[in-house]
This record gives sequence, C-alpha cells and structure tokens, in this order.
Amino acid sequence: MAAKRLFPLTVSLLTVCAALAAWTSGGALTLRSAQPNPVRIGILPPVTRLAAWFLVAIIVRAAIRSRSDRLRLLSLSAVLMVPWLPLPAVPALYVWTGPLRIWLWAVIVTGLVGPSIVSRLPSTLSRLAGDPGRAPWLAAIIAATVYLVGAHQVLPNLPNGDEPHYLVITQSLLADHDLKIEKNHRRGDYRAYYHSELKPDYLRRGTDGEIYSIHAPGLSAIIAPPFALFGYPGVVAFLALVSACGAAVAWTAVWRVTTDVAASWFGWASVALTSPFFFQSFVAYPDALAAVLVMVACWRSSARRRVLLVVWRGLAPHSRFFRGCIRGTPCCRSCSG
Repeated sequence: MAAKRLFPLTVSLLTVCAALAAWTSGGALTLRSAQPNPVRIGILPPVTRLAAWFLVAIIVRAAIRSRSDRLRLLSLSAVLMVPWLPLPAVPALYVWTGPLRIWLWAVIVTGLVGPSIVSRLPSTLSRLAGDPGRAPWLAAIIAATVYLVGAHQVLPNLPNGDEPHYLVITQSLLADHDLKIEKNHRRGDYRAYYHSELKPDYLRRGTDGEIYSIHAPGLSAIIAPPFALFGYPGVVAFLALVSACGAAVAWTAVWRVTTDVAASWFGWASVALTSPFFFQSFVAYPDALAAVLVMVACWRSSARRRVLLVVWRGLAPHSRFFRGCIRGTPCCRSCSG
C-alpha cells in the first residue's frame, strides 16, 4: 500500500519547524539558576544562518517531493526547540541541547536519504541485505567493523575502570592457575597493559589468608585464550567479534518474529549501534557478553515466534523476580522455585 501524501500546508509547517530546529541546534543554552525559579540563558546563531537553513530545508523538500511522506520525520526536530520556548520545562528536556541533538539529526537525515541510497545499491548487495539466510552475516560484518574502528579510536585510553581487575584475574589463571591475585599485583603483572598503580580490589582476605577479587572470574576465564595469544589488544578484538555475532543473532531473532527485512535491520541497529551495547562491545566488562547470551535466549525463543517468551527472556536478567525463577530459588509464595 502506498504511503499517504502529506498536505502542502503540513509539508510547509514541517519545513519551517526543521529550519528553526537546525538554527537553534547551533546555539548554546544553560540554566542560570535551578528550581524553584529556573532562569535560562541562551545564545542563538546569527539570523543569516536561519536563512541558510530555510534554504536547505526548501531544497530537501523539493528533492523528495515525490515521497513527501518521508518528511514526517522532520516532526522529530520539534523536540530540539522545546527547551528554547518561553515556557516552563522540566530539566530533563535540556538533554536535547547537548550532544544528543546530533544523534537525533543523524536519525532524521538517515530516514530521509536512507531509502534513496538503499534503492541505488548494487543489486548483489541489495539481495544480500534482503536475504534472511545471508543478511545476518552482513550484519555481523558491519557491526564488527564499527566496533573495531571504535575500539581503535579509544584504545589509547584503555583499559580503564574495572577492566584491569578482570585482566589481573586472567593473568592469575594463566600464570598461577588460581584466583589468588595478591602475587600478581605484587609482581606488577598489570603493567603490561596498565601503567598506573593498581591495588587489589577486594573486601577482605579469604579464610586461607589470600586475596580474591570482588569481580566474578567468568569473563576473565573466557578472555584467557585471546589474552594469552595477543595480549590486551587481542581481548579487545575478541570481544568486538563476539558482540558482532550477538548483534547478528538479534537480526535473526527479529526476522523470526516479524518475517520483515526492514524490521530486522531496524532491530539490529537498535541493538548494535546504540549505547550502552556499542560502548561495551569491545571493553573487558561482562556486560556485552551477558547481553549476547540474552540475545541467544531471545533467538531460541523466537524459533516459533513466541513473542511473549522473547519478551520474558529479554526482561528476565533485569528482574529480581525472574532471576529467582531462573536460578531455581523460591521467589514468591506461589512459586516453589
């Protein structure tokens, strides 16, 4: 069924809205005072830029006039103008005056020009992207490329946070075949990848007088082979590839439920290209690996398009009630575990 065309007046209003939103996006807005009487201070770009954005909006409108239904996406730009309106606004709305506005514009631009780009792709690539049997492989390759590029950009600042502690456990498993990390810290094994002083992360000594990390050793055991072969860069690459495979599993799960290629790619992008999964995909934290396991569970649940079971298994790791059921422990009076 063909999409409904928008009325000319609606198209004009959306064009004006987008131009004003683009103009305000170039400004700066802050709060001079907080509640109960917030005072906003804003600096807008020159009016000449507003005229330039009107020109750009008119060109876009003319370029996709044959598919005016796509211009509905321009309505999202109205969110960016709300903080600038002389009306009471909750503090959460000011998030749209920061870097998040760039992502919103990226979504709008992708929605406007994406279909045209896809229609001009080589026929081989188009068939690959639309083939449920081969598209997950393409999704995995794209995700792996994005993750590895992202990892390369931030690698000089890694490892950070709790990453070194997981890596120390890995070194203890490889070198000493145990989880006693005190000797690894004393020897400074972590200096191979972390150049600051690193103290053991523990609460108290064990009954045997040894120090055991407060961090669970599961991730450390999984990344032990790539760490032994290639060091920390190998761990980053390994995690990026595993995360990419998990994103491909998400593509397949959505396909099984919807049998729609566009929905599958949208679901894949919602998982693979959004935070926190993107930023966790290549760092030595258990979050990405745990998310991949959840995706595998959803994939298995989607084999018969059991949508409720997919939702159940997706929510289970985040719910205390579900965790009780999964672990086989009594979680309520009506459940024997």
